[in-house]
Amino acid sequence: MKRKTPLKRYGKPLKRTPLKPASPKRAAQLKEYSRLRKAFLAEHPRCEVRLHAQGRELQPFGKPSDVAMQCPMRSDDVHHRAGRMGKMLLDVRFLMAACRSCHDFLHSNANEARRLGYLITKTQ
Repeated sequence: MKRKTPLKRYGKPLKRTPLKPASPKRAAQLKEYSRLRKAFLAEHPRCEVRLHAQGRELQPFGKPSDVAMQCPMRSDDVHHRAGRMGKMLLDVRFLMAACRSCHDFLHSNANEARRLGYLITKTQ
């Protein structure tokens, strides 16, 4: 059945309210994280990602190696090894400083980063 006129709405139109970008609890966490991030980057001015000396190949997280070198770049980002959900956002045990290119590299090669400990699951 094809209608010739649109359906009529009776009464007041529904009030449209925009969604909040974050809940009050999350907004407080993000405010605290902003302070934490600035302090963390001040304490860790260099990228902490370890690369193979001959090319852009990741080395295991936190394990020194004679063929690996630390990235020489200034840290721009805080990499969350275990994600940013809930209380993990403020847990400094899982933070590491990273330059923008290494941070992009870690997330674009997630399987390799996970194998080497740069990304971990919440159950580990």
